Parts: sequence; structure tokens; C-alpha cells
Amino acid sequence: MRDVDPRRPIAFTMFALSEKQALEIEEARAQLRIEDDRLDSLIKVWLQGLTGHLEKTTGRALLYQRCLSLYSKFSEEMFLPIAPVVVVESITYKDNQGQRQAFDHTQFDIVQNSTRARLVLREDAVLSETIHKDQEIEVLYKCGYGSDSSQIPADLRLYLMMRLVEQFDSASNGSAPAQTSFADYLLEPYRVFQAG
Repeated sequence: MRDVDPRRPIAFTMFALSEKQALEIEEARAQLRIEDDRLDSLIKVWLQGLTGHLEKTTGRALLYQRCLSLYSKFSEEMFLPIAPVVVVESITYKDNQGQRQAFDHTQFDIVQNSTRARLVLREDAVLSETIHKDQEIEVLYKCGYGSDSSQIPADLRLYLMMRLVEQFDSASNGSAPAQTSFADYLLEPYRVFQAG
């Protein structure tokens, strides 16, 4: 069996912090040239699917969410699978007696750039004597661009609009290949890469 890289999460779960959509329904209707609310439930389903695809493809949360990442054991550097990171809320581990303990998360710096987010143990960090470095570590953090769609970068919102029209409006089928190529290009600067 291959060793698991302790810097990479072995699992993670995301929790939405609100029911808001990455595009407001009025904005989506306008993009689709729909003037009434009869198709709102269908539009919302399309937006949820497209948003989920965008977040999975880029490794970015659009609206604020919580992410719980599980690591196989303690590491001085831990890659965070979802960006942008707003704040680390907690880091927990099991002590030598198997009891879950909180680690002072301020002992880690959040280091992120356009392609990666990670936690790095500060040089002056003091580790608790109760930490068992071979036990699993859980990191709970808040990620995303903001609490409403106006805080999402314009390129990502445009991607959602273009994909919505492409998928929803059968009249766009003739121009879909050029649209698809350009829409995919919009995502390139936002893809989060994990170190190999």
C-alpha cells in the first residue's frame, strides 16, 4: 500500500452557509430573456448544477462555505482543497489518550496565491506535548468570495451566465462551440492546483 501524503486531505466536506445562488434569479432570467417566473425552479436547478461544476472544476467556493478537511496525520504544511480561504476556524487532533483536542490554529499561517491555498506552521510555533503526530488532523475553515453574488469575480459570473444560456436555450446551439471555448478560457486563472 502506498503512503498517504500528510499534506493532502484524505477527505473533505463542504457546508453551505446560506441558500443564496451564485447568480440571482432575476439576473439569470434577464440573461435568458425570460420575462416571468414560470421557469424559476428549473433555472435554479440549472444554476445549482453549473455552480457545483464550476466549484469542482476550479477548486473554489463562490459564496461563503465552511470546509472540513481531514488529514492522515500532522504535517507542518497542509494543502487546503478549496479556495479562497477567508479564515481557519479550528484545527483539531487526537491526543495520546485518543481525546479530541484543539490546536492553536494561529500557529499556522494561511498562504495562498492564485493557484493554491495551504497552511504552514509558523517558525515560532510551539507544539503541545499532547499532540500525537501520527493521528488524524481536522481543519475547519471558511472559504469563498463573499455572502452574495455581487462579490463573485466577474469572469466566474460570466462563465455561469454563458453556460446557462448554452444549456438552457436551444437557440444557442449553433454558436455553442465558440461560446464553450471562451467560457472555458474564463476559468483558467481561477483553477486551484495542488502540489504534486
